[in-house]
Amino acid sequence: MVQGDTRGMHASEGTAGFLTDRDARDYAEVIGWAAAQSWCTGAVGVNGVSYLCMSQWRVAALRPPGLKAIVAWEGASDLLREFAYHGGIPETGFLPVWWKNRMLRGSHRGATMGEDFLIDARTHPLDDAYWQAKRPDLAAIDVPALVAAGWADHGLHTRGTLLAYEALRGPKWHYIHGGRKWETYYRAESLELQRQFLDHFLKGSANGFQRRPTVTYQVRRSREAYQTRTATDWPPPSQQHRTLYLDAASMSLIAHSPTHPSSTTYASSRRRRRTDRATPRAPWSDSTVTTASLMMPRRKDGCAPPIANSILSGPDPTGRFRLMLARSPSSAASVPASTSKSGPVQPCSKQVLNSSSRSSATTTGNGACPTGASSTTG
Repeated sequence: MVQGDTRGMHASEGTAGFLTDRDARDYAEVIGWAAAQSWCTGAVGVNGVSYLCMSQWRVAALRPPGLKAIVAWEGASDLLREFAYHGGIPETGFLPVWWKNRMLRGSHRGATMGEDFLIDARTHPLDDAYWQAKRPDLAAIDVPALVAAGWADHGLHTRGTLLAYEALRGPKWHYIHGGRKWETYYRAESLELQRQFLDHFLKGSANGFQRRPTVTYQVRRSREAYQTRTATDWPPPSQQHRTLYLDAASMSLIAHSPTHPSSTTYASSRRRRRTDRATPRAPWSDSTVTTASLMMPRRKDGCAPPIANSILSGPDPTGRFRLMLARSPSSAASVPASTSKSGPVQPCSKQVLNSSSRSSATTTGNGACPTGASSTTG
């Protein structure tokens, strides 16, 4: 096993960067070096979670000599939409803490960071050349891949891992679980899955891994209650797409546009206790939060949660609204002012909406239309 420190981090000297092209080239050089060693068969695999997965997307796209397989376990693939601006909303909770405690403290003593991601992210609020340079060429990855995604990591890795799997061009297997990423990664059954995959593609072991279902995924009622199902592809071929409309009067998603406006409101305010970054609280005073419980039609394979709640807050002085879709375990559940990824009500999606002089609003994020949301049923 080889563990390499990125340039400028930990024991490596130099100027550190954040998922740069130079980092990817350094990574590829290490893989080539390892493959050429006398103690190596020439077949190298890479494995890791979170940042260690995000860096895999970039190096695997370079197709370095000796790289024969990747275990990509939960890694964002679009830093704009999944890391810095969730649905257009600036990430202000996790990102500053992570940058300070992981990146800055992890840099080599005496070395400097070649960039300040916090400043750069705020300087580039829209998709431009900066973000394009941070985006891996997923379609160029053709080595066998074991890709794991988690339903419980919506605020960071879920979207990017699912979309990355779809973009890969080589032999690939998908494992989608409902637990915490590091905890699930180190479970005995997960380690055995990784071992079988790597043994097959690095050692040529005839262990039957290639006969495993292409996709294995959990359909959750909660973190502890779920069903494990398989599919031949992702998204499952049995999925059906429907256009649904939010109706606050019936507290549901309906198949036709509502004929009469309706709403339910409560006064939003900050709580003294610390809340999750998904909390739909607004930086303005005297704002209201509108909620509606969404009865999500079930897909044939029952993949998505049957109940959800939407939370709309605003507008602020600039005319912006915030919209969050949160999962709820029962139709009778209410939506609290604060939600947690691990609590009974879990955020599925967040958006920023711009009000307009027209009758409808437009999104600044990448997702729902408030007057007619296109959704995969389930």
